[in-house]
Amino acid sequence: KSETAKKKSQRAINDEEKAKALQDKGGHIALEIMFTEDVLGTTPGDKELLKDYVVQQMLEEQPRSEEEQKEEMEATTRVDHDENLDDEMRKNTTFFPRIPEDGTPFLWNYQTKGTLKEAGKAMRIATSDKFLSNYKKLVDLLIFPYPRRVPLILPEGITETTFLERPVRAPTPQGERVFILRSEVIPAGTTARFGISFLSTKLEKYIRKWLDYGRLHGYLQWRNGGYGTYAWRELSEGEEVTN
Repeated sequence: KSETAKKKSQRAINDEEKAKALQDKGGHIALEIMFTEDVLGTTPGDKELLKDYVVQQMLEEQPRSEEEQKEEMEATTRVDHDENLDDEMRKNTTFFPRIPEDGTPFLWNYQTKGTLKEAGKAMRIATSDKFLSNYKKLVDLLIFPYPRRVPLILPEGITETTFLERPVRAPTPQGERVFILRSEVIPAGTTARFGISFLSTKLEKYIRKWLDYGRLHGYLQWRNGGYGTYAWRELSEGEEVTN
C-alpha cells in the first residue's frame, strides 16, 4: 500500500476516534432488525483472498487498526469441508464471519455504515436535500453503529446455514466469462440488535428514514436482487444495547 493510502487510512482512524469522544453531544437509537429476505455472506473463505479483501476495504475509506485487522482475519478465516468442491469454487465462496468463542455468525458494524451510505445516496437523489450533499462524510465522521460485532440470531429451529450458487458474467482478458459464485445464506427471519450513535441531533430524522429504506434495499450482496431487506423496530429501555 502506498504512503498516501497509509496516511489517508490513519487520518480517517484519527477522525473517528475524535468523533467518538464527542458522542454525548448527539444521541443514539437502539434497535432490532429482522431480515425479511435471505442475506448473503460477503467475506472470502480463501485465506489469501481474505487478506486482499481486508486491504481493499481499508482503501475504500473503511480503515482498521492493526488489532482490528487481526480480529477480522481470525473471525473470517473459515475452512469449507465440502469435498465435492473444486479449487475454483472454493475461491468463489463467501461466508459470514463467526464469533470465535461460540461460532455465532455476525455483521461488522462498518457494514451498517455502508448500508446507511446507500440509503443516504438514494435520499439525496430523491429529495435534493442540501444537507445530504456530503452524505458520505456525515456517515463516516458523525454516525457510529455499535458494537463492532453484531450477532445474527437465526430463527427458532434453524441451527445451520445453507449456500446459494448463482452465475455471474464478468470480463476477462480472454473475453466475457460466466463464473459460478457461491455464498453462505442467513435465512429470512434472522434478527440482530445494535445501536447507532450520532453526534448531531439533526441526523436522527435522517437515520430513521434511512433505516426505513431497508424494506426496499438491504444489506450485503445481491441487494438489487432483493436480498438482505429488513424491517426494524426501536428497542424499549429494558432492551437497551450496550457498547
